[in-house]
Amino acid sequence: MAERLLRREHSRSCGRGLQAGTCGPRIEVAPFQPEPIDSAVQLYRARPDKDWSLTDCLSFAITERRHLTEALTTDGHFEQAGLKVVMLVEPPLAV
Repeated sequence: MAERLLRREHSRSCGRGLQAGTCGPRIEVAPFQPEPIDSAVQLYRARPDKDWSLTDCLSFAITERRHLTEALTTDGHFEQAGLKVVMLVEPPLAV
């Protein structure tokens, strides 16, 4: 699927989707910085009991640095790390 999205004929729509998903007033793309990567590697090494990827650990390091308590994801690893996983919560029933 990802390969198909990267094909030349889809590049414009992918670019628009990426731009739309990252340019909202409440969305911030975390820039590449060595400090969170070092923290992520330390966490990754410290938790061999978890099935966390290095990418998960990088996300955890960034959320911790920014004092975030919720994650917009369906990945249960974020819940294991102590975050509220917003997309796993059942939506309220309509009245």
